[in-house]
Amino acid sequence: MKLSKTALLDRHAPHAADRPLLGRLLDLSDLADRTGRAQSSHFLDPRQQALATALLRAAGRPLTLWGGYEGAERRIALLLPDFEEAEPFGVALVEAATATGGLTHRDYLGALMGLGIERELIGDILVRPDGAQILTLPAAVPILLDQFSGAGRARLTVQELPLSALALSQEPPRSVRESVASLRLDSIAAAGFHLSRKDTAELIRAGRLLVDGLPCEKPDRPLAEGATLTVRGKGRLRLESVEGTTRKGRTAVTLLVWK
Repeated sequence: MKLSKTALLDRHAPHAADRPLLGRLLDLSDLADRTGRAQSSHFLDPRQQALATALLRAAGRPLTLWGGYEGAERRIALLLPDFEEAEPFGVALVEAATATGGLTHRDYLGALMGLGIERELIGDILVRPDGAQILTLPAAVPILLDQFSGAGRARLTVQELPLSALALSQEPPRSVRESVASLRLDSIAAAGFHLSRKDTAELIRAGRLLVDGLPCEKPDRPLAEGATLTVRGKGRLRLESVEGTTRKGRTAVTLLVWK
């Protein structure tokens, strides 16, 4: 039986603050169906991506997440009409160059927020010694070109570039297929980071293992597709897909792993 919008939100919005975003995604999906044109959201953080994935799957509606490159942490939701395929869209690239260097991710993000730009308009910020490349919604590009002239004490030269000019400083993620005892946090973390049960438990107890950007001290927390795990110094992984049950009764999963 097809659930109503209210019923879907009651089931898949864990907090009242999540309802406006998830309701908006359902509305965009409806609009895509009515008009036959794909729609896009603002940038979502990993937690919001996991909620969106669960919601749209329960609603039986197509969803693609796109951040400008494979492995992006912040991504927009693309809502497609009637499960049609479409080339990724809705993400622009702006490069900010500095002659002085030494700027951090925090410097660039703080300067952007200082312009009054909402965080949801900005995707990943890829910092390099001579500047940064910033993934953004197209609507924010004119503001960056006109006003983003400095960060910290450094002056910036800003230009828009095609996405093909994106220069990734990190290696692309590895796609790893694993079989795990369950979709518990400790099981996925141990498999993805190649840790023993003891080491995994210690990381969790110490609050060093982040789930969708937030510490989680519950080893038995169940994970859903799209969940992102981060351990400083060890890297990041995303539970990309759950493939089913193996002949030995374990759960087959595909992980994207960054080191």
